[in-house]
Amino acid sequence: MTTKKLTIATLMLTTAHIATANANTEGFYLGGEFGNTNLKIADLSIDDREKSYGLYTGYQFNHWFALEGKISKAGDYHLSEDLIFVSIDEHNHSSYSTAHAQWEISTTTYSFAPKFTLQLNDVLSVYSKLGLNYTKVSGDGNITTLDDKYFVKYYFDNTKGWGYTFAVGFNASLNKHLALRLGYDYAETDLKNNYGTKLKTKLSQFSVGLNYTF
Repeated sequence: MTTKKLTIATLMLTTAHIATANANTEGFYLGGEFGNTNLKIADLSIDDREKSYGLYTGYQFNHWFALEGKISKAGDYHLSEDLIFVSIDEHNHSSYSTAHAQWEISTTTYSFAPKFTLQLNDVLSVYSKLGLNYTKVSGDGNITTLDDKYFVKYYFDNTKGWGYTFAVGFNASLNKHLALRLGYDYAETDLKNNYGTKLKTKLSQFSVGLNYTF
């Protein structure tokens, strides 16, 4: 039993050594990822996490510094909100009516950031990023009153804005070119729509990725 444990441990150490000895620490890399993303837009009521996927690419200048760009997409989120309409007639009398709004929306996020890496051992490393992001929210829906009339369609078209993003995660070298990534990304943006309304938006994502260094 002891010999079997020793053999397994030896194989693990040998594999780790080979992965480190052959891993590229410089050059262009390209990767894909999938995960779950949580969306928060102002005080609107939105369903919890939705599936997300993305691509990232960058250039590793040395073992600790890289520049990386990323695009990720998430959806479809279901958003609902109760509204109150106020109307004033020619005699200055006001009346109120209630309505219920529902939309299905998706998000697309572009980010660019420097990436800093710290090697933990022969295989594992940790990284962090801090940079800019550009987020776009799109979708369609309707506002339904008590008499089932629809007043608003495509409310979230052309809703976009700039903000910041940061990320942390782990890398695990598999061989000379391939590495596995486990990461957390956070982005905060002030979105603006066609009406000039500002909507503070927060995106948080957990993802698993695989990248290839050329």
